[in-house]
Amino acid sequence: MRIEERNTEDEKEIIENAKSRQILDPLSYKFNYSKRCATDLQENKSVTLPKGVDGKLESEMSMLRDIMMREFIKYKKEMEANEIRENVEERRRRNQQWKNLTWCEKRCLRSLKKRIENKELICVKTDKSGKLTLMNREEYAALGKGCQDKERDKERGGENDREETK
Repeated sequence: MRIEERNTEDEKEIIENAKSRQILDPLSYKFNYSKRCATDLQENKSVTLPKGVDGKLESEMSMLRDIMMREFIKYKKEMEANEIRENVEERRRRNQQWKNLTWCEKRCLRSLKKRIENKELICVKTDKSGKLTLMNREEYAALGKGCQDKERDKERGGENDREETK
């Protein structure tokens, strides 16, 4: 093998190695940062690995990691079970409320919900009692216009009172 052939093979290997460590794939335009090595960064031209430990310590660390992982999985399952239990209780509570209604009341409630979603009706909290009331858009607009007229009258009345006192 000649020196020139060896150099071209070395260059090809270097180029292939560099391509395999590129974080941007030029064909699919996707980033993959897992291809980057620690020594690719300017700040990290060398990597210092920790000293090896004896087998006993290594096995203890492995056992501790396994125990911690088991406890975490157990905790995660308990939390998921609690969440499922709470969701079931919430559904039961909602179903109990729904069971209190007659068939006709359920049908009317569904109809009202549908009309509210279609923006035919507006649900508004009342001023005095604080309860809810339903009204169509025209009534709601008229109510708002009436409030605006009252506000204008108050403002005009206040200005007239000031002029009379001068």
